Amino acid sequence: MTQRLPDQNENEPSTWTISLPFTLSPGKEISLKDGVHQGKVDQWECCLSRGESIYTLKVSGLPDSSEAEAFVQRLGGGLLWVRGSVQSGIQFNLNLGNVTYFDDPKKAARNIFGPDTKRLVECVIDRGRTAIYPSEKQIATVTAFPVTVSMGIPPERFISALAKGTCLPNAAQVVENRRIMLASEIYSQSHFESSLKSRFLSQMTVLEVLSDRPKQPNELQKYIQKWVLEVDEVLQLCKNLGEKKTIERFKDRIHKLKEESITESVRVFVRKAMKQIMDPKASELAGKIGALYGVRSDIVHGRNVNVGQSPAELQEIVSKSLLAAIEHPSLLTESCVDSPCIASVF
Repeated sequence: MTQRLPDQNENEPSTWTISLPFTLSPGKEISLKDGVHQGKVDQWECCLSRGESIYTLKVSGLPDSSEAEAFVQRLGGGLLWVRGSVQSGIQFNLNLGNVTYFDDPKKAARNIFGPDTKRLVECVIDRGRTAIYPSEKQIATVTAFPVTVSMGIPPERFISALAKGTCLPNAAQVVENRRIMLASEIYSQSHFESSLKSRFLSQMTVLEVLSDRPKQPNELQKYIQKWVLEVDEVLQLCKNLGEKKTIERFKDRIHKLKEESITESVRVFVRKAMKQIMDPKASELAGKIGALYGVRSDIVHGRNVNVGQSPAELQEIVSKSLLAAIEHPSLLTESCVDSPCIASVF
């Protein structure tokens, strides 16, 4: 067995295929008839299939390997869109795995499938890694990773959402936006949480990642700064070490008043996001943020709380907000994961 690119003496492959594996969060499955669904993403034919423990999306017909690599990034943007559209966790990796080519396809097939096989194997890909290979090659896949699935998603809905996300003008760029990627990863992972309260907290974090922490108006900042100076005077007079530390913590809290509160920042972002996608319930959804933060506070501080309809309300807000950010990245400032608004989340 040798690992190499197709022999340069061979004819140039006429088309290339992308194989992109992914898993869904527990409790979700794509309802595939006979385990396969054919569709189209942009102009390319695609096939969605399911093995024992993993889904594979294959996109075929790309004219060269460079265009195939570029389209992988667009598919990544499409899957970010699917996460919000079908409200499911989706785990995938866009890093390309190795494709192993064989000099003797018959021997390779016997080594993999046994001496009686009639198959040919010209190359092998890792079932758990994204790969690009010549479409005419006869391939075999190896390895897998487990996932439990049970609740149906119509394949037409999945492919439709994937096609829409992949065809967004910024589909390839959105996977390079660290804030959107972080928010999408947290949202996806929330669907792998078995605890309703844990999922709720994770999805609140998504909104915090997407929201900015704007400064208060200059006039208000002047009053706050005056207050800080008064506290400094008290600090200079204080001799007790314990009291001094308490006053310093109070001073830090005053400094934070120069920025808008997390709750109000999230409310402002949700309202902007809903208006951007022209959701008729924009004001209603933004108006729920205060109550949802009350539920969050009760959970975090260990108070006995009945979450009621809050998780469903929050999921609607988060999924719509995330889709709005993916489609309209201008909703976010250029500040990234090291910005104050995200640092405050962690």
